[in-house]
Amino acid sequence: PKAQGTSTYCWKQTEVAVMVKYCRKNKALNWLGDIIICLACTGLRISELASLRWSDIDLEEGILRLTDETMIKKKSKASKRTTKSGYNRSFPINSTLMEVFHKMPNRSGNVFRGPRGGQLKPDTVRLILIRDVIKPLAKKFPQGEDEIGFADGRPHSFRHYFCSTCANSGIPENMVMRWLGHRSSEMVQHYYHLHDAEAKRRMDTLNFIG
Repeated sequence: PKAQGTSTYCWKQTEVAVMVKYCRKNKALNWLGDIIICLACTGLRISELASLRWSDIDLEEGILRLTDETMIKKKSKASKRTTKSGYNRSFPINSTLMEVFHKMPNRSGNVFRGPRGGQLKPDTVRLILIRDVIKPLAKKFPQGEDEIGFADGRPHSFRHYFCSTCANSGIPENMVMRWLGHRSSEMVQHYYHLHDAEAKRRMDTLNFIG
């Protein structure tokens, strides 16, 4: 499935689970397994995840805070984090992701590092995800010749997956918009129309005839 007006594929839960399991079985991909879980559990953009620091995470309160640093004069332009919306946002940390954070031994500087321990680059995640995870697993999730499917998934697909999962689980739309850092979003509205079980349930409680 994909949102209207975009070619971005939205993962299915079984696909995400298989990718995580695949990374856990391969020691060289364990770091990528952590990243997949974080993207799936937060809906972060890959650039936001790459800039995520331990100072953004409150493990005691279970809160993740993203600050747009555009206006902070003391920081160099290269080190400033910018959120696409330009707004700060915070949201609770899912228990599955909390387990990942608690297992990480190094809690200073950036949360996620590249495969060789250096600065994590979004392009590195994208390339290795495609080459070492999506391509080897593509046969497990066949798709039609003209269909968008598993093999077309990219890091941004996890943002769509997060939104779809929230919609399907009955999380209020305005809450998900805050978590994703959107003031308005066609993507969010698409998945809420797709999974509008609550609207159907409420309609069934109404008596129009008597």
